[in-house]
Amino acid sequence: MTGKLVLYELKKSLKDRFVKVAAVALLVISAVPFWLLGDYADAMRQNKAAGVQTISLPAYVRNVRDAGKERKEKSRVFTELTALEREAFEKSMREKYGEDVFTAEFLPPQEGMTELPGVLGEKVSDLEAVFMVRDFMRENREIQGDAESVIKSAKALGRDAVRSEDDYAIRRNLRIIELYSVKRKEARGIVLGWDRFLFSRQSAVCAFLLILLISAGSFTREKDEGIRELLMTTRNGRGRTAFAKYAACGITGGAVAFLCWLASLAGTGLTVGLCGHEESVCRLAELRYCPWTLPIGGYALIMLLCQMLAGVFVAILLAALSAVMPGGAVSYAAGVLLLGVFLRLLYALPRREYLAGPASLADPRRFFASYYVADAFGYPVPWLHLQTLFMTAACILFAYLGSRAFVRRLR
Repeated sequence: MTGKLVLYELKKSLKDRFVKVAAVALLVISAVPFWLLGDYADAMRQNKAAGVQTISLPAYVRNVRDAGKERKEKSRVFTELTALEREAFEKSMREKYGEDVFTAEFLPPQEGMTELPGVLGEKVSDLEAVFMVRDFMRENREIQGDAESVIKSAKALGRDAVRSEDDYAIRRNLRIIELYSVKRKEARGIVLGWDRFLFSRQSAVCAFLLILLISAGSFTREKDEGIRELLMTTRNGRGRTAFAKYAACGITGGAVAFLCWLASLAGTGLTVGLCGHEESVCRLAELRYCPWTLPIGGYALIMLLCQMLAGVFVAILLAALSAVMPGGAVSYAAGVLLLGVFLRLLYALPRREYLAGPASLADPRRFFASYYVADAFGYPVPWLHLQTLFMTAACILFAYLGSRAFVRRLR
């Protein structure tokens, strides 16, 4: 019976034509990479300053996409090499162009370097291949050097913690040393498009707006239609209707977040292209100090789960707010204010993490940019876990209070 009620609430919340139109519009907005407009404006400004002819936005997008495809094809030639083939390639380059071809500070082009075909095939010249390897080597040194600097700082802070007998600081710094001592995965290919997709809040904002349209009137819809009292007189009307509404809102919130995330992923892939999902997340500038050895694709899936959780939490809280509102108009107005507070906290986090709100989970960068933990009775616990527990408890509490108020008003 409860399953049928949940299904009924899902169908009812999605039958409105305005909601369907808004869903399509917001999914399209999620897929459009608006950051390309800023890149286009900067590029045209530089062209004008240099006296170069400007081009239209569609032509600029095509150029960006074609350049990305070319980079992926050239990178694929190198990444498909086995360890023995790569070693043979580096040896041949040293024999042909000098022992310091990969380590020299400056590398002027030598005879035959720019000719095609190169050692790696018809598409990549030796000069391009050498610079590719040099870039990978430099990036690997930087990533490993950053990890070593974190370990050095953790050891110094750990010694201070031992002297002051601070158990939490001792455990925290030992854990940092353990995490950053794991060797980072070496760079073997280019990373393209992922920074633009992963660090954009566009899909999350679109998802929250659509969740507002669906959930903010979940409890007031029957009152506006004049059938709420009749519904409550049925056998399961009071006990299960509220649960079915919350369940339907939670399912819808998670599904909407997933669809907006997928639309944004597809939009980025079709415009600039995506490459390097198997590379280490440390290759992204904003996650250079990530303590966990995650691939970029793995972090993208974690981001998806966090956005879906945020969608579920926001939907349930908006539904709980709807349960105590006298009518649909007031419910939507209060929902807009509440969502505005949540979005404000998404873009400007408070000083205390537990006040960040559910929408802030949609951008989990801060949880992975460093070893971001809380002191839980002397033990370091990741804030991501605590935030999930806080929001789960808050949703259960407010859903219960909303249901009580809803039934009390009927009586």
